[in-house]
Amino acid sequence: MAVARRHVPATLPQWGKVQIIDGGDLIYARDLVPLRERDRDASFVRYQLLVDKNARRRALTPEFEPCDFYGQLRNIFVLDLPPSRDLGLSESTTILLAAVHSVKIDKPADIDVPFYREEGRTEVVDLAAVQCVVGRVYDDVRKWWAIIDRSGPLAQPIFVEGGEDSLS
Repeated sequence: MAVARRHVPATLPQWGKVQIIDGGDLIYARDLVPLRERDRDASFVRYQLLVDKNARRRALTPEFEPCDFYGQLRNIFVLDLPPSRDLGLSESTTILLAAVHSVKIDKPADIDVPFYREEGRTEVVDLAAVQCVVGRVYDDVRKWWAIIDRSGPLAQPIFVEGGEDSLS
């Protein structure tokens, strides 16, 4: 933590929106871009993180698998880092971070659509983990929100161990 404190400034620039490359979704950071009454809410997203299947069993070697999460993009932070031996950076690097307020997903066996009733915590992730905008529809009968994800299999990230963006 001491290394991070030395290199991360007290304030960070923020972006209000970002667009997925090659004509993808335009996504809004809700804390910077207020939702107008006539607009669709383009701040709810699907994001994918690598999760350790063995996290609850510390004696086992970590084994990571991609998992989908959903939430509302609240902020996009721009972190400009200078070259640093402490951080293993030989040149200046810009890192884009997304603060996402997650939702707790339920997937009933009889329905092939994710739902949520409760919100989770806010987590900061690499902006590259954000895959697409998702829609939401409120179900008055079940009293929960249905997630409408029309992205399909082509919107999946590829995780490359030790790639050029890796800090290790």
